This record gives sequence, structure tokens and C-alpha cells, in this order.
Amino acid sequence: MSSWNPIKQPVLFLLDIAKNIMSSPYLKLIALFIMLQCKPVFAQDFISERSYYEDATGAMTLEQVKTQKFKPYQNALSEGYSQSTYWLRLKVEPLVQSNFRSLLLRIQPGYLDFIQMYDDLEPKNPDRVQGTLYSATFNDYNSTNFNFVIPGSDKQRYIWLKIKSKGSIFVRTQALTINTFIDYDLIQKLSESFYIGILFFLFLVPFTIWIKDKERLNFAFVLKQFAALLLVSLDTGVHRLLFTETSPVILNSIFNTTALSYTGVAIFFHYIFLRDYHMKSWVKISFAVLAVTIPFGLFKLLISDQISFALELNNIVLTLLAILFIAIPFYGLSWEKNVQPMFSQKFIIAIHWGIGLSMLLTTLPLLGIFKGSSYSMVPGLLNGSFTGIIFLFVLQYRNRMFRDQKAIEIQQATAMANYEKGRRQEKERFISMLTHELKTPLAVLKLAYEGTNLTFKDKHIEGALRDINDVIDRCALEDKLENQGFKPLIEPHSLKRVIYQKISEYDISDRFKFTAEQDITIDTDKVLLRIILTNIIDNAMKYGDPTKPIIINNRIDNHPTMQYPAVITISNTVGDIGVPEEDKVFTKYYRSEKAHKYTGSGLGLYLVSSIAKLLKGEVMYLHNPQLHTVTFKLILPIKQ
Repeated sequence: MSSWNPIKQPVLFLLDIAKNIMSSPYLKLIALFIMLQCKPVFAQDFISERSYYEDATGAMTLEQVKTQKFKPYQNALSEGYSQSTYWLRLKVEPLVQSNFRSLLLRIQPGYLDFIQMYDDLEPKNPDRVQGTLYSATFNDYNSTNFNFVIPGSDKQRYIWLKIKSKGSIFVRTQALTINTFIDYDLIQKLSESFYIGILFFLFLVPFTIWIKDKERLNFAFVLKQFAALLLVSLDTGVHRLLFTETSPVILNSIFNTTALSYTGVAIFFHYIFLRDYHMKSWVKISFAVLAVTIPFGLFKLLISDQISFALELNNIVLTLLAILFIAIPFYGLSWEKNVQPMFSQKFIIAIHWGIGLSMLLTTLPLLGIFKGSSYSMVPGLLNGSFTGIIFLFVLQYRNRMFRDQKAIEIQQATAMANYEKGRRQEKERFISMLTHELKTPLAVLKLAYEGTNLTFKDKHIEGALRDINDVIDRCALEDKLENQGFKPLIEPHSLKRVIYQKISEYDISDRFKFTAEQDITIDTDKVLLRIILTNIIDNAMKYGDPTKPIIINNRIDNHPTMQYPAVITISNTVGDIGVPEEDKVFTKYYRSEKAHKYTGSGLGLYLVSSIAKLLKGEVMYLHNPQLHTVTFKLILPIKQ
């Protein structure tokens, strides 16, 4: 991994991410949603001037407030969490159109506890109140927003709002004509329904997936999307319209509890997701600290009735979580430990910076750190769908990777099981062979021991011991070759001399007919070559016609892959046991049915084939039915 510049690299990544997002289809959905939310901007807002005054005591009357110095603000008032009472002074322009007689004062968001309106045109009507402490029936118009119908006037005047809330003091106001408001309210309901539909889809799909796989990360994602769906549904204020008979206190409690719960499941989900990327210790501790605040906040909310404290703490946690998302991809993950990470560093940066920045654009105005605007809530709303869509594809890709990996693991397990089964079967064959083949020489030893003829004893004891020794030697050699414990010692040797020396070791050397076209010197392991010759010659003597000669020849021959290969052929006439199956002649432990009357291990020709490969050569078995002969053709390179 290349080193990261803590300033330059994040900026470059952001530019790259922005370029990719601008070309994505998802941007079109975002633009559509924002356009729907922005329609009232293009309509005439009759509020020309906004200002506010903070009443720390909460005991001042309207007349007292009018004498105070108000502070101007633009678009939206964002003062964070406060126990103070806020007075808003709104200058309303005259309504000069003859076809409109009234305006509708629209107030957002839908979680403000108490709103009392005073109109200079109606100084004797101070009882016009709305808020989450009151039923939605108090609204002058059936809408998810708070709204007051105010009479039109041909004169400029002030509207006064007295606001208290245990939630964030984030207030947006507009004075629109009735027709304009009705048009916008319809668009707002359609856009909110569209958005809630997307969130429902983003909950339902992963839920069906989790039902099948029961994977923990998918479960965490389902919880997060359900909490997002519930929170957005409550945030739109639909619940106040549907449950007008339900206590506003209960509805507020449900909304606040959902807000804290969403933060908790978001922490849970992102922690589980990032575990695959080897989080550093400080990241784990940060997640743990943030997670602990959730039950603490719920306790303050539900038990201690410190609603404002709990909600402010929740937004602080969300802000810290957003900052954590921005820092984690650069400084919180041990990328060097990920040999083949499922997702690249750029991708992790993209999604977490997108989430983090959208969260900050929402939480900072709610905390009163930044001055908000009419659209400060839009990034927060889009965050739910943004994370849902992105992580739905992410988890689908992750699940597919895991399924493929699981399939590979199953294949490997099956192959290992088959290998172990083969090993067991081979072991059983070996034990069976060893048991069977040692019985004959042991019986000979017993018979010789019990006999009286010393010559018979000496002759047969010697032969039996030799047979036992051959079986043991071949088993030991096979084990060395199987475990790669035998390293060839390559030296130049006269092929003619090696063959002559081998033939001379037999008592019936006159049975051999050896011809050598020339004395060939090859680079090979003499010991291993002698083992090959021994096994082939012993096979010919044991199973060939004893009345016929064993013909041996060596020469230089043509070969498709070797330049000037040395060729040794050993031929014999077929004996009374016949010929073995051609495709099994070099198979470990293979012996024809008629061959079992002779002592053997079934390893001789298998060793011949294995050693030939070790010497970078090959051995071939040839059967001539017309001549009734079998030939073993050993091909070895002259130079290694």
C-alpha cells in the first residue's frame, strides 16, 4: 500500500467520487426528489423579513417581547437544543391579488412541541396553538406540517410565533397562498409516499434474503432499514394524521425512541460490516463508546423524562459517527492485512464519506453549529435511501462471494474426503497385500524349520527371506517416493556397464541376451536405475516363459520431447500366467489373478514408473499378441 497524504488524498478521492456520482442514474432520483421539495421556492413567499428573540425565562408576554431587540435570520432558524422560549417575528407583505383573501402560514419541521401564533390583525385571538403536544385536529389545514390560515391584508404587518420544544429549535416558515400551498402539499405527499415506498422496498428485499441465509450482517442491515423506514414515516408526521385519538405524548415518545434506536442499529450494522477490514483498536473503542450512549439516552428519555438531553445526545452521537465514517477509511483500517479485500479502499471511502457528509449536513444545523436552510433535512432523508441502495448491492455482492467461496470450500472438502477415502482404501489394499504376500514365505520358513533336510532348509530359508526382504524394501522405497524423501544423485554413468553389472548378479545370466548398439553415457542416478532394471528383470524371470531368453537392448532413439534419448528395452516371452491388463500394469498394488501364486507386493512396476518420472524419463509397456511377447521400454534423457 502506498502512503496516504492526510490532506491531499482525501480531497482527490472526493473529486473522483463526485465525478462518478454525477454520471450515475441514482443522481437522477436524487435530483427528482430535491426538485419536488424545492417547488415552493419558485412560488411567492409573502414573508419578506424574519427575526427572532430568545426568552431564556419563558415568562415574557407578547407586549414585553415587542419591546426587545430581535435578531434577523435567513431561511431557517437553527439554535440547537435549548430550554429557552423563542419568539419569531415575521414581516408579511400585503396581499394585493383580488382573487385571494387569505394566506396559509406553513411551519416545519413536524416535531416542534408548542407553537402559538399572534397576528397583528387579530390581537384579541391569542389561543391559536399547534404542535406535537396537541392533536393534529388543531391544524387549520389537514397536513403533516403545522399551518395557520391568516387573513389577507392590503397592508404590511407582523406575525408573531412563540415556540418551545424539547427537540432541536430548527424552524422553517413560509406564507403562501392557499392554492400554492395545496399544490405543494400534494407534491409533498406524493414525494414522501414515493420515498417511503423506496425505503419499504429496501427493507423487504434484504428481509427476504435474511430469511433464507440467517447471516448476521444481513440481519443488522434489516434492522437498520426497518428503523430508517419507521423513523422517516414518523418524521413526515403521517402518524399524527392516522392516530388523532392517540395521546400526543405517546406519539412523541414513539418518535423519540425510534430516533435513538435507529442510531443504535446504524452503529451495530456499520461495526459488523467494517470488521472484515481489520479495524484498528481506536475504531473499535469509538464504536463501543458510541454504542453505550444509546441505552443511556433511552434511559434518560423513557425513565428520567429528560427528553431534550436524550435527543441532543443522540444528535451528538450521529455527528461523531459521521466524523468517524470520514476518518475510518484513511486511518482506521489495516489495509495491509487485507491481502484480497472484498471491496477496494476507494469504494469504502466513497460510501462512508457519502454517508458521513450527508449526516453532517443534517446534524450540524440541528445542533445549532451551522445555520440551516430550507433544505437542511434533505441530505438526512436521502441518506436512508442512499445507504440502503448502496449497501443492498454491497451485501448482494458479498453474499454472492460468500456463496462462491462456500461452494469452493464444499468442493475442496469433497475432494479432501475423496482423497482420504482413497488413502484409506489404499491403506486397506496395502495391509491386505502385505498380509497375503508374507504368508507364503513365512509358511516356507516354518516348513523348512520343521524339516530334517538341511539342504532343503538352507535353500528355502534363503529364498523366503529374500522374498520378505524384497517386499519390505519395495514398501520402504514406495514410502520414500510418496513423501518426496528420495533425491536423485545425478552422475555420468556408462549404460552398458550398469546393465552388465546387473545381469551378472543373477545365477542364470546365460538366459539373458544383451545387445548394445553403442556405449552410451547418461547423467542419471545409478542406484535408482538399478532398481528399475531389477524390478523389470525380476518381473520377466518370475512371470515369463522360463525356457525362453530375456532380451535386453539399449540404443539412442528418436523421441518427441527429448533430444537424443537413451532407450532400454527388456522383452520376454509370456509365461503361463498370461499378460496383465495394459491400463493397470503400472498401478500401485495391482497384480493379475494368476500372479498371486508368486510372492510379490504389486509395487514393482509402480516403482518403475515413479522412478522413471523422477529421472525425467518414462516407461512403456508393449504387448505383441502375434509374437506372444511383452516389452518394457525405458526412455531416459542422456543429459539432465
